[in-house]
Amino acid sequence: MKIALTDGNTIVRSLPLSERSTARLKGISEPARLSLTSERGWRIPWRLALQAVSLAEATDEVAARIHAERPAPYTEEDLEILGSALLPLLPRATDLQLQLRHRGVIAGQDAAIVTEWRTRAGEILSQEPSFTLGFWESRLGPVRIHFGQLRALETIPDKSDLLTDRSTAQIALARYVGGLYPEQGVVLQGTLLKENIRVLDDIEPYLAPVADGHYQLRPRAADVPADTLEDFYYSGAKRPLSYKSPDGRHTRVVLSPRAERGLGRLRSIDRLSAAEAAHAASQPNEVFGPDLDLSRLSERVIGLGPPVRRVHASLREVPQQNWYDWDVVLSMDEIREADQADQEPTVEIPSTSLKDPTTRASFSEAIARADERGDALIPDPTGAPGFVEINEDLRQALRSAEALEESANETGGRLKKPPRQVLIVHENLERVTFEQGDAASTAGLDLPTAPPGLAAEIKLKPHQVDGFKWLVSTFGANAARGRGVMLADDMGLGKTLQVLSLLRWLQEEGRTGPHLVVAPLALLDNWQDEAARFFGDAFEPMHTATSASLPSADEAAVRRLRHQRLVLVSYDTLRRKELLFAQVPWDIVVLDEAQRAKELTSQIFRVVRTLNARGRIAMSGTPVENKLSELWALFDWAVPGLLDDARTFQTKYTRRLKAEPSAAENLAEDLLSRIRPFYRRRMKSEVATDLPPKSIKRQNVPLDPDQVEAYGRIARSQAAPLQRLSRLFNLCAHPDMEDSRSILAPVAERTFSKVEALFALLDDIHRRREKVLLFANRRLVQRWLADELEHRYSTVVEIINGEVADSRQRLDSIKRFSNIPGFAALVLAPRAAGVGLNITAANHVVHYTREWNPAIENQATDRAYRIGQTREVFVHHLVSTAPPNYTVEEKLHDLLEEKRRLMTTFVVPIANLEISVKELADRLA
Repeated sequence: MKIALTDGNTIVRSLPLSERSTARLKGISEPARLSLTSERGWRIPWRLALQAVSLAEATDEVAARIHAERPAPYTEEDLEILGSALLPLLPRATDLQLQLRHRGVIAGQDAAIVTEWRTRAGEILSQEPSFTLGFWESRLGPVRIHFGQLRALETIPDKSDLLTDRSTAQIALARYVGGLYPEQGVVLQGTLLKENIRVLDDIEPYLAPVADGHYQLRPRAADVPADTLEDFYYSGAKRPLSYKSPDGRHTRVVLSPRAERGLGRLRSIDRLSAAEAAHAASQPNEVFGPDLDLSRLSERVIGLGPPVRRVHASLREVPQQNWYDWDVVLSMDEIREADQADQEPTVEIPSTSLKDPTTRASFSEAIARADERGDALIPDPTGAPGFVEINEDLRQALRSAEALEESANETGGRLKKPPRQVLIVHENLERVTFEQGDAASTAGLDLPTAPPGLAAEIKLKPHQVDGFKWLVSTFGANAARGRGVMLADDMGLGKTLQVLSLLRWLQEEGRTGPHLVVAPLALLDNWQDEAARFFGDAFEPMHTATSASLPSADEAAVRRLRHQRLVLVSYDTLRRKELLFAQVPWDIVVLDEAQRAKELTSQIFRVVRTLNARGRIAMSGTPVENKLSELWALFDWAVPGLLDDARTFQTKYTRRLKAEPSAAENLAEDLLSRIRPFYRRRMKSEVATDLPPKSIKRQNVPLDPDQVEAYGRIARSQAAPLQRLSRLFNLCAHPDMEDSRSILAPVAERTFSKVEALFALLDDIHRRREKVLLFANRRLVQRWLADELEHRYSTVVEIINGEVADSRQRLDSIKRFSNIPGFAALVLAPRAAGVGLNITAANHVVHYTREWNPAIENQATDRAYRIGQTREVFVHHLVSTAPPNYTVEEKLHDLLEEKRRLMTTFVVPIANLEISVKELADRLA
């Protein structure tokens, strides 16, 4: 039997088919087989044959690019099988280089791209090879062209009559193709290497509100100024597209064919009604098609332009003399990216009452239309620009309002019972049907005590050996697919090392990945550094995934991830690229700081459930930060079905705990008995016997007389509780900060009791030549503290808070702090310091203003008190007092200590930890 390479109906080359090639071709998919075979045998287009064999002999990077051009109906595996079958049969590939250079003056009439064939030694061939349909009969025998060279020749025509913009386009395309296939014998020369020309492939749609509630589609592209791109768009591409880069260079932009099609798609749609825009935002792939970049969009389409709002519903009951009035009220918050958290809302949306039937009807009708189309969003029924997410809170609120009105109408318009008894029970999620296998048994297993290849200077501590063995027993070679656990060791006990040890052991067992670690952005560099520090290059190839490194979700990108041993990705990037990561068959998926996926209504909660994993590890030093449902959310990912559905869990534990606080111990033990086989939590006080002592001291500082007077005035005011509490905390932090917008003096021009106590403490640390971390949860206080410290001690004091998003910048700040001889101070926001920071150079921690969550505050303190700390750690709480009054700082401190005791009372943290405004206000009443 033979293989015929064809050009349409013409046979270009006939090849004998060996038994080995025949056997390989049996693995091709059925659609590919039908397109490649006939009654006379295999008939393969010559261009497809060259692509397949180039793929078989290319490096991974070049192969990924060749894969990107895979024609239908061939799968990735089809091309690989075809290439391996044809490679022994086809002539050798040419060793000639195809060099591309620009001739003439850019924008000149004689401008052209010239192709030259050269030997590897750089000699120009006097007579160009004649590659006929991809093959050349040279004097040394037949050779074939590289697919990359073929692409270059097809893309870069040799013309001398190019117009100005066409000349630029040809230069850009030459740069583009040459950059794609350098290892396929395509080389750039001269001007092509120097010109700052960019090929733009990714155009994003942007919805701009216009008159009458409509939206107009406009183009956006990364790094291209929006007004420049819009001028080009509205001119019908008659103007040149160029802009100044950040380096000041003039950058010419040429659109790829895909980008041109994308702009054409935008022009064909142009304007959308509010309902059409909501549909486009809900299902962008359906509306915009494949030629527009939708990688930053998602089910909640943050970044498409108009704000997307999430509904929160609350019931207001108004007791009358012997009956009740009611109202169901909707409030809306904009859904934001992490880096948008501090931005002001686009539009202030007042609360909306659902007591009005007309308002209810507008929401219900919009939801009904959206449900027919399968949309997740509706136009904001309040008339404000933007969209509203259809969530269960909104549906439940509408049902509740209808039920309340019906109940009221039955009794003449008045409710005889409190409306809360009429509300339908809220159901978060349906029951999970996936069943987790039984816990692994270590009986009879010879478990390793250390991972292979661990750096000689690193030795696992006893609790880490125990954790490593437990992970090995769980995820060993015979473990059932879908097994999962939660590693919930206290902060600073080395969870990262334990998990890396497991992954390294799995490598030796033949399971080389790909493994996926999902972590906050600040921790990705830490994972990369720790992997190299503990195991050298054992996890190479290792890839830190970003939206820029994975611009599309095509098969080339999937293949690239599948060929890694370890992939690191942030939660935000995973959310943006969920379709890509869902296509990869991961071995082990790790969620570090897994509490990021704890909110049942968040998108991350849903996205992590799309990952296809053989095993799952949830890592969290704080498995419960606020409420017990967070523990259910994490186990629902790690061990689906273990804790029933959310509704049953809420009834059995959360509601009963609230109704019967005395039952906490029994509930905790019952819960622990269910999760124990899949749950490992050790506290530093139990296992870190080599850690030095930690002393915690509360120092009461009386308010100054003028502060006491101002405190009483604020406390007696009629302001809303949150506003009143905020002003009281500001006053305790600094007497000039009653109004949070006050501008503080850059250096100490006014003293008061709390700052005097602070600097008495810092002066002592300064004399000891030791280092201190100062935590404050208000940015104004952080800046003021840093200025005061720099002025008093003549030293640079850096601040780590939400303004420092880049993890490398944060690590550099810590290195500079740690390397300063003697005294040094670092000012931090507790939540910004909650993850990713190891600051054991400091042995003093001062909490100047406090966090409202003991778990967050513990995390902040443990930046200094963790493995690697060799000195006693001193933790200082400065608390403003005003006898006989009970200040907000005193009450907050007492509440934090109560919550902290609940955290440590049970192996399973069963308390609601976050202190609410109402809880604090009630204690002050």
